[in-house]
Amino acid sequence: MHNYLIILLLSIVTNFSFSQTDKVETISFKKDTNSFVFVKSPGLKEQNWGELNQPLFWQKIMKLSPDSCLFNVARTRQVLHKESITNGTY
Repeated sequence: MHNYLIILLLSIVTNFSFSQTDKVETISFKKDTNSFVFVKSPGLKEQNWGELNQPLFWQKIMKLSPDSCLFNVARTRQVLHKESITNGTY
């Protein structure tokens, strides 16, 4: 899952080219019109792209329970506060 998050973020970047060692997969959902392209690239792991602030932040988001939220600085993705919203007040 860690590698897929990185690849998803990289797909947003323009002029991203795939090498011969990259594995490209397209995933479509039966009840949805969206389809997603994932690229598994060994070079991304070797270059430590997973240690950048953006992928680390989105990893934290994906691991949150449904009743929790993170307050962060958008530019740097520095997490300021984590809060549970189970009591219904926000």
